[in-house]
Amino acid sequence: MRIKDSASFREWVLAVGDGKLPTVRLEEAEESSWIEIPEDLLILARENHIQNIVASTYPDIHTKYIEHKYLRERAILTHRNGIVGKINPYVLSEISGEKITYLSSDYICRASCDVNEQNIQFPVEFFNTLHFPSLPNHQLELKLGAPTICLEISTKVPALAMELG
Repeated sequence: MRIKDSASFREWVLAVGDGKLPTVRLEEAEESSWIEIPEDLLILARENHIQNIVASTYPDIHTKYIEHKYLRERAILTHRNGIVGKINPYVLSEISGEKITYLSSDYICRASCDVNEQNIQFPVEFFNTLHFPSLPNHQLELKLGAPTICLEISTKVPALAMELG
């Protein structure tokens, strides 16, 4: 959204990607490898960082989440799935309605060799705590009408965006 409206921001992002911005060396670092982010791009958060990011990106989300244009114009990008796991529940809490929880159906296939205590060695509850980049998590929480994006992990099928409802 900001790239479309601001030539200076667009140029700054391109300069970051091309490695053309001057770097700064922190006191504890051996070389300069940090860039300075302009203050007008920063979201200053003193307490609840996620709340501030969501409020800045999605003002009035609790009432505007059903507007497709509003959602298409905004996005929060992060480099870690762990951060996504913190942002998504907060955004879902801002949307009215009853939360529905879906769980995966997991079981351990019998081994080709005879392993007597396989279920004790690898309990399903342990597998449900694992998170992998290409697999969905064990637990999925949704609300009726909440925006949801389902991604198909395939080179032949494009990503699919859908709305629960």
